Amino acid sequence: MHKIAVVTTTRAEYGVLRRLLRLLERDSRIELFLYVTGTHLEQAYGYTISEIEEDEIRIFKKIKISAKGDTQQLQKLWRKLKFGSQMSF
Repeated sequence: MHKIAVVTTTRAEYGVLRRLLRLLERDSRIELFLYVTGTHLEQAYGYTISEIEEDEIRIFKKIKISAKGDTQQLQKLWRKLKFGSQMSF
């Protein structure tokens, strides 16, 4: 089984990824890890995670990052993905 991690941060880029995510999720050879962060989790930007939930795409992890630049959690995630360590927090 192949493991694929995808990070989505905005409504605009999720729109581009939507079809690919659906295909990956349906493929039994793929284990999809969808990380949702950024403006998807901000009320000021419409809390667009609801669109992902409506599409019934399984969310592996929600990572709250302030739009004002607190990126510590995202940097931690990137290090894990970059170096291929186990995906657990």
